[in-house]
Amino acid sequence: RKKNFCKKGEKKRMASPRLALLASAAALGVLVGYVLARRRQRQEAVEPVFRVLLVRHGESEGNVDLSVYQEKPDHKIRLTERGCAMARRAGEAIDHYLSDIYGSPDHRVGRVKMWVSPFQRTRETAQALLETCGHWVDSINESPLLVEQDWGIWEGTGIEEAAKRYPEEYQRNQAIVSHQGKFWARMPMGESCFDVVQRVTLLIASLARDRHHRRGHRSCKAPVNTVIIVSHGITIRAFIMAYCKLTPEWFDESQNPPNCSVRVIESTYNGWDKGYIFGGYDRRAAEVDVEGLNAYIRAHRDPSVAARIERQVTFSLVDDANSGHASD
Repeated sequence: RKKNFCKKGEKKRMASPRLALLASAAALGVLVGYVLARRRQRQEAVEPVFRVLLVRHGESEGNVDLSVYQEKPDHKIRLTERGCAMARRAGEAIDHYLSDIYGSPDHRVGRVKMWVSPFQRTRETAQALLETCGHWVDSINESPLLVEQDWGIWEGTGIEEAAKRYPEEYQRNQAIVSHQGKFWARMPMGESCFDVVQRVTLLIASLARDRHHRRGHRSCKAPVNTVIIVSHGITIRAFIMAYCKLTPEWFDESQNPPNCSVRVIESTYNGWDKGYIFGGYDRRAAEVDVEGLNAYIRAHRDPSVAARIERQVTFSLVDDANSGHASD
């Protein structure tokens, strides 16, 4: 009897860890089910399309006469009368674009926010834009993160004049360009394109907070689903590189956008960069063909983006095939 009693006690001690293990497994199963259900709910929820419209400033005094840079600091150079007219025309293009999507400002999804570089020519461009598309814009912010690249001691001289005035600095800069590439070469006492990308990246955090409005102190506001950025050529290219996760090689091969051109970054588009909706104006103030600009973008697409899009398409095809098998 004593022997049988001991065996029963041993069986009870052996059963208790098994019960604990089964209970843990059951709890883990409930937790995993909850996590998968929440993930499914997030996937099924329709997130509004997020758009960034990138606008370069209109024709400036410096675009017409380079000697203006020797008379005025870069941030005080103004638009020409023709540049203001260009900006109003770009505003009309933005108005038509948003009207095709929403119909009217009363039916839009989320808020529209404009970010502006604090340079005089970008301020004046924003004012002219608002004359023709201001009924779409809810708020306007300035940010020094959007200013043009700082050329340091070469500011206002131009590359050719810099070679004459500062031969040693020029030779050193060209040696870095030939060895590392334009993207990495810093202007003497100024910025490199790498530096511009770094500071523009800081602005992207603000855009994300405005977009995901339920986080932090923005919980009481509607989300910002459309952003208009008025900035400069190199800065716009830096923003595209940072936001679309492009490479320095892409930056070196890309070109500055035309004056008052409007380029769209959109969350539903593969690679985000949807291209131009308005071609803007060239140095002779002639309107640029938007199809030609977009053809150039497609021809010079970053290989890393093409590979990423190919992977996304492959994954979607696999998902479609699996869902088809499941339905069969």
